[in-house]
Amino acid sequence: MRIIRVTKNRMNQLPKPKKKTGRPSIGTTRKVSLTLQDEVWALIDARVAQGEKQSAVLREVIESSDNLL
Repeated sequence: MRIIRVTKNRMNQLPKPKKKTGRPSIGTTRKVSLTLQDEVWALIDARVAQGEKQSAVLREVIESSDNLL
């Protein structure tokens, strides 16, 4: 007598939701091109050279602006 083993096909199973790992999101990321005067870029580059992240410097300037939309 021959026994046939029946198993579920993995294709028919729903995917398990991925567990979120890492740093929590602070917002939506959008890629932009930014044109600024060379003097402004020099100020930003100086802060980056001191160890700050460029995105953090730009975020700080935008969020501290009184002229937001």
